Amino acid sequence: QVAVTDKKCMTILPNNDKRRVTQKVVVGDKNGVLQCFGIKKRDVNSIFKLLPGPPISSIQLGGALGTPQDKIFVASGSDIRGYSRKGKKFLDFNSNLTEAVANLWISGSDLIVGGQYVFNHFSDCVDQGYYLASDKINDIMCFPVNRKEGDGLTTVLACNDHVLRNFNESVTAVQGGVVGSLGFEEVVVSTYSGWVTGLTTEHLQKKVSGNFHAGGTANAQDLVFDEETERKLETLRSEVELLQQQVENERTKHMQRTSKAVAANSNEMTHAPTFHVNDRFVLSPSDSSYKLSIEVQTAIDHIVLQSDVPIDLLDVESTSAVVSYTKNPPNPDGTPNADNFLLATYRCQANTTRLEVTVRSIEGQYGHLQAYIVPRLQPKTCVLRRYPIKPLSLHQRVHDIDESRAMSSLKLIGQFSLPEVHSWFVKCLPDLPDRTPTGDTATLHFRNIFLETQLVCTYRKGEAQVFSDNISTISILKDYLSREATLKKIALNIQYEVNDASMRGAIQLFHPKLDEQLMLAKKVQLLDALQELQTHEGNMEFLAPEYQQILEDGEDLKIKFKKQPARLERLYGMVTDLFIDKYKFKGINVKQKIPQLLETLDNYDQESLIEFFQQT
Repeated sequence: QVAVTDKKCMTILPNNDKRRVTQKVVVGDKNGVLQCFGIKKRDVNSIFKLLPGPPISSIQLGGALGTPQDKIFVASGSDIRGYSRKGKKFLDFNSNLTEAVANLWISGSDLIVGGQYVFNHFSDCVDQGYYLASDKINDIMCFPVNRKEGDGLTTVLACNDHVLRNFNESVTAVQGGVVGSLGFEEVVVSTYSGWVTGLTTEHLQKKVSGNFHAGGTANAQDLVFDEETERKLETLRSEVELLQQQVENERTKHMQRTSKAVAANSNEMTHAPTFHVNDRFVLSPSDSSYKLSIEVQTAIDHIVLQSDVPIDLLDVESTSAVVSYTKNPPNPDGTPNADNFLLATYRCQANTTRLEVTVRSIEGQYGHLQAYIVPRLQPKTCVLRRYPIKPLSLHQRVHDIDESRAMSSLKLIGQFSLPEVHSWFVKCLPDLPDRTPTGDTATLHFRNIFLETQLVCTYRKGEAQVFSDNISTISILKDYLSREATLKKIALNIQYEVNDASMRGAIQLFHPKLDEQLMLAKKVQLLDALQELQTHEGNMEFLAPEYQQILEDGEDLKIKFKKQPARLERLYGMVTDLFIDKYKFKGINVKQKIPQLLETLDNYDQESLIEFFQQT
């Protein structure tokens, strides 16, 4: 195991030897240590290990075109260093980028480097050109991969693409090769916390003898291993005992120093330990929620989540942490406390380094979700991470929309610049870069991942236009943009057009979800009565087939209903907001009609709901 690794910080060297030998693994970590090792008789054999330095952000292999790509190129800060397969440095090049190099690609004498937004092309360490991307650069790749002399070079930038997630540890690099045994290919994987693991195609089987008892089991004391396995087990036991003793000695020394400093009221207290946190807060279109993933290089003791906006925490099957909620105390005058709509503590089990939480937000209500991360370290320390909940948090950026839909519109005219109006949209919508787009006019397309409604934003200096088939989306944008303009003391001329045909279209998009949730709630309500009847009657063949099916699917219905807490209430709330917003733009207060609307929803029929919207 090594220290914490970044993405693409592990690779496998190709075999240049004519003899059949296993390949070597090269890995770099955030401590700046670059090391190369091989596997011989299943033991790790170090080839070279360099001294610590600045954190390593990327590793790539290169070499002259048409020759084995066995030269190791390392990105660290804005520097690129080159090493031979034996660990000898042959290149030390400063790219002069103002950003740290996060992405690296080598093709012959061509060096491609990328930061967050800037991409540079060097040939023989001479600058050939650069490109300033409008969005964050996540990865770089060049084609053709197996380039030959005379071939052109095409560079592909992946900007702000979607994130792949898993539920164990974050994988930072995956490579294939022959590492452990000759003739058997392996997949070598490095993870965020520094584990380098090989998955081999070799059939591993050890001869184990012992006194087996009934049921095919054997006592651990009775097992007899072969000589090689016994030797390795003994070596591992010795190493573990030595490490345990070293850890205990260091812990004792640390506690003694801390106790003396506290007793003497000294200012020479040990500094708080630092640790890396790998966190992501990304929108998941599959279930219309946000996935919060927090990963630490050491074991997590507990994490406290606090939010100043109403959000729901959903159950994640893979999470073993115990969650407890703290009730929000009211203000001294008895009014609700708006600072803590959510206060939850996740207490993690031993050796847990990763926690994943699913969060569901409500559009129109915005603020922040804060995570207080406390690892199992002494002295106790905490890291705060802050994640924005935006007004239109359930909107995802897309390339195109359905232009045949009826749309309502909003137009804002005022003395604002393009960067100013762009910053307003960045604060309101996800998936937008902070950098102002190039050109005089910007056009953005979004899709609501829950309701499937769509949004188009077009803006330039002094003018912004918004089109959507959901009038509530336009209402949220109008309120937020007006607020931002007021803070800047900018007067706005607001024009809007409500298309009644878009109301029918929005209700038709609501219909499948409303129908499904009402049917699910009805079945779950009937299930308890049917199960009680089954307990008394036993034979339920006299029931109608639909009721027998409800009994048969009882467990699945309960699980599905549990996974979607308050979903029906949210749909009711969205329909109510749509109704209120429609007439708000017409200057009519319809709050007295809300009880009738809820009654219509309880006895739901699509045409009746459309008729209610039109007749009011």
